[in-house]
This record gives sequence, structure tokens and C-alpha cells, in this order.
Amino acid sequence: MKPHIFWRYLLLFVCLGCASDSGLGPLIDAQRRYAAQGASPSEWVSLGEAFEAQEPNAGCEALFGAAISYYDADAMARAAATFERLLSDYPNSPRLPETLYFLAVAYEELERSAEATRMLSRLVREFPGNQYAKEAAHYLSGVAGGVLIRGAGQGGARSRWIVVDAGHGGIDPGAIGRGGRQEKEIVLDVARRLSEILSRSGYDVLLTRGEDRFVPLLRRNRMGRHRQTGVFVSLHVNWARLSSASGIETWVAPLSHPEFAALPPETASRIYEENRAFAEIAQRTLTVKTGAKDRGVKEAAFKALRGLRVPAILVEMGFLSNRSEAARLELSSYRQLLAEGLARGILSYIERSNASS
Repeated sequence: MKPHIFWRYLLLFVCLGCASDSGLGPLIDAQRRYAAQGASPSEWVSLGEAFEAQEPNAGCEALFGAAISYYDADAMARAAATFERLLSDYPNSPRLPETLYFLAVAYEELERSAEATRMLSRLVREFPGNQYAKEAAHYLSGVAGGVLIRGAGQGGARSRWIVVDAGHGGIDPGAIGRGGRQEKEIVLDVARRLSEILSRSGYDVLLTRGEDRFVPLLRRNRMGRHRQTGVFVSLHVNWARLSSASGIETWVAPLSHPEFAALPPETASRIYEENRAFAEIAQRTLTVKTGAKDRGVKEAAFKALRGLRVPAILVEMGFLSNRSEAARLELSSYRQLLAEGLARGILSYIERSNASS
């Protein structure tokens, strides 16, 4: 799996201007290494604690590094608390715009939407023109709420929505290839191509983002929970430490996921089996269409998939860390093959489901 690299660009800027003897240098190096190569949640938490230990000398920069580390550990409550402490202890910090924005993102992940809105509104009000304020304005305006594309011919009456989630976006570039190509660009292009094919086939398609904007995972997940959603597909591009890694893989939420455990056993089993069936069809049609290596169907508790009660998959369409595969992903013709393979899989699954119902 590729590492969680939401913060890749931000890490390049953490501690600019810090004194060389602040003690943060080795921690910054570790943070960049973790972002590039991956790290366990416990490693990220330990790094965050190491940053916090430097706070008396390094001030806001240490707390900012700690909050980032806690976020990457998926310790959202701890990340929010650290950002809150930064706001309280360093109210005039040059990190204030970033802190307000990412505190809002953490609040959103914690389902504290009112507080998230308050932080974003303050950001727009106090820092007009700032890049994070622009993102906040789009967030508040509802631009991050998805783009519905109506199906042709029958007005989309053939099914409920097919939700297509183009991963990452905006300030979150995702994986970055050797030539600088960003995951967010590739997946958005494939998502647009896929939505065009599906809408021509008469299906309504909801894009979680129709442009280069950051949409928090919780909002993406909520679109998958909408009463009109029929199936959910999240698109990503992979990254690995070994440059030889290649191929396509499709992921589903494991039956052991806590949100499955909260359901009646028969309901949980039915949803899980539907996810597996959907994933296997999509994996097969994608690899046949593109000729890419088949890495199979796998399971992980991705946030985008959590708690969804409709068939839901996450597709990793290749490796930007692999030179030849990255070159293929650069090609418009190859991205069209990906879209066509995915469309065939989605439509095959829906037709099969309709026939058996």
C-alpha cells in the first residue's frame, strides 16, 4: 500500500526559519521519511510526542509538527487538541491560517461540523486571499459537496446514483510520481472519463469532486451514505517503497470492521459479500482491459469505505513509484482504458444485481 501522504507538500515547509539548533531537524527528517515510505500509527504518535517535547524551545513549529503526526496516526482527537493548544498558546503564529484550516478538517473528521464551520469562517474573515482561505471559502460554499451528472436518455431513472470518488485534491496531492505527476490529477481525469461513460449509459453519477478541490474523507463517506446512492467507487493511484511493485488492486472493508460488528450478522455478511462480488468483477474487467498485473482483491478499513451499506470499493489503478507504470498513467489513452474497464465492471455488477433481485 502507498503511505498516507496527505501532508507531503506541507512537510516541505514545516520549520522553515527555525534555528538549526532547535532540535527539530532530525524530527523533520523523520517526518519526511515517514511520509515517503510509510509508518505505523504508533510510529507517528511517537514522532508527535517527540515534537511536543521540543515545544518549550521550538514553539509553534513543534506543535504544528506534532499535530501533523497525530493526524497521520489517525489520532484525530489528539491532533485537534494539539492544534487547539497552538491556537491558544501562539495566537500570533505565522502558522495560524494552516492551523485554522487543518483544525477544521480534524473537527470534520470527528463529526464536530459546527466547530469546523466556525474555524473556516474565521479563516476566510481574517486571512482573505490566503490559499487556505480560498479552500475554506469553497468548502463553506458547498462546492466540496459533489457534482451530480444526470444520465442520458431516461433522466437517470435506471438506477440510484453511482458515486465516483476521485481521491485527494486541492492541497492534498496524494502520491507523487518520479516525474512530478500527482495522484490527484490522474484520478480526477479518470473519474471524469468514467462519469461520462456511465451517464451516457443512462445512470446518474455523483462525483465527490469535479475539480481540483480538497474534500475531507468524512464528506466523501457521507455521499456514499446518501439515500440515493446505489454503489460507491473510490479511485486512487498507488505508491510503494519497491519501485518494482506494479499492477491494479481493489479493496473492500473487512467483515471484522467495527461498523459491521454493529449490524445484525446477516446484514453485515450480505453487505460484505456484495462488496467482494463487486470488487472481483471490477478487478477482472480492469485488468483485462488494461493488461495490467492483477494484484487481486484485498481488505482494509479505509475511511472512505467505513460504514457504507451499499456495494463499495476502493481501486488502486497502478503505481506511480514504478517508472513504466507511471509512464502509462501519463497517457490519456491509458486513462481512457482505465475508465472503460471500470465502467464495464460497474455496469456488469449492476446488471447482475438487477437480474438476481
